[in-house]
Amino acid sequence: MGMRVLHFACLSVGTAAMVAVLPATASGASTPGRYTTIDVPGAVSTTPAGINDLGVIVGNYTDSSGNLYSYVDRDGKFVTIDDPSAPPFSTVAISINDSGVIGGAYYDTNGVPHGFIDRDGKFTTIDDPAGVDGTIAEINNVGLIFGLYYDASGEVHGFTDRNSNFTTIDAPQGVDGTFISWINDFGVIAGTYNDSSGNPVSYVDQGGTYTTISDPNAPPFSTFNSFINDFGVVVGAYVDAGGVDHGFTELDGRYTSVDDPSAATESDAPYPQGTAAVAINNLGVIVGFYFDSSGNAHGLAANPEFVEHGDDVPRLPLVLAHEDYCRILCGGGSPGRCLHCPQWRQRNCPRSHHPGQEFPSALVHGHNSTPVMS
Repeated sequence: MGMRVLHFACLSVGTAAMVAVLPATASGASTPGRYTTIDVPGAVSTTPAGINDLGVIVGNYTDSSGNLYSYVDRDGKFVTIDDPSAPPFSTVAISINDSGVIGGAYYDTNGVPHGFIDRDGKFTTIDDPAGVDGTIAEINNVGLIFGLYYDASGEVHGFTDRNSNFTTIDAPQGVDGTFISWINDFGVIAGTYNDSSGNPVSYVDQGGTYTTISDPNAPPFSTFNSFINDFGVVVGAYVDAGGVDHGFTELDGRYTSVDDPSAATESDAPYPQGTAAVAINNLGVIVGFYFDSSGNAHGLAANPEFVEHGDDVPRLPLVLAHEDYCRILCGGGSPGRCLHCPQWRQRNCPRSHHPGQEFPSALVHGHNSTPVMS
């Protein structure tokens, strides 16, 4: 599997290797407007990995000695997290759900990853029995634990864990591994597999129907997804012919670029260049990272502009076209790719399959809503 495949696989799994190799640099400044830079104070690299609907971000950073740390960012207040089973500097945070439960992995002294779920500081190790070379774990809002594991030959496979009953997920088209980037609350899967020629192919699996994700601006086999939210919006990145990374969003074949204006974009540069979109919440707020001219990584939050659709309809981000959100909210979307919720106006929506759980107010009342981040 090529380096670029591994690079964008790291967008979804947040592996320590990806973060640790980032060169040292000073923190950047905030970019006004749509994009906001996220740099952990004192860090030399910051790479957000996930964001929930409350705007809480998890990610990873390195210090001046190259040591790796994981963090939770609540309104700019950073708290470091460490799995107590992990050796120093080996915990990697990948995602956080709306209940604040964090998924990730730590690397043991032999470099083998072990998945974890962190519930309010109580860590549970997740190891798929078939994952003799390691496991990486995440958890969504319905409590489904999933991720990937490495078998004895080093091949990667997706999995789900329901009450310690592990099920392997392999794309039928894949012949040399399947990465699971995310499973949303409706069970729609975003991932990447290698085809019979060894080419990486990103896909969305909706009930066994596979749709290829390939940005039309990208060269063949250079698009890599990293997340799918409950609206069916996919985010990820592609690599252009000059080796520059570009983030994107996708819905029903419509692609929108996500390129931080602070990112360096020199073709054929000796260091990584460009922007990578890593995760998106249900308000349309994207997190990821960009590289400066020296190849140093800085976190980013892309805050969409908001529009008012009327008194009774949520204020909606412009990450997607106007008609897409209207179609989704009115129930006219394709099966499995809309919210399937007739109760928006009652503030009692079963989106996360927990009846009685309310949406954050920013999702419900357009008049009073504000973006999660500023």
